[in-house]
Amino acid sequence: MRRAHIHVLSETPEKDAWKKMEAWAKPKGLLEKGARVFGRNTYPTDNPHGYEFFLTVGRDIELDGDIDMR
Repeated sequence: MRRAHIHVLSETPEKDAWKKMEAWAKPKGLLEKGARVFGRNTYPTDNPHGYEFFLTVGRDIELDGDIDMR
């Protein structure tokens, strides 16, 4: 499964990571095309703590900004 990935360490990482993923994915129409979204807490668990999102994408999607490919 090819997926775009973002990881954020902050005081509000879930919110901050989603803002970045949404800003990248929405103009490409990926959220309306039924992409699967996965998220999880990452270490450290103290503040600031981490969160990462994965969004399934096709081979035709190119990356930019803070998004990487897994």
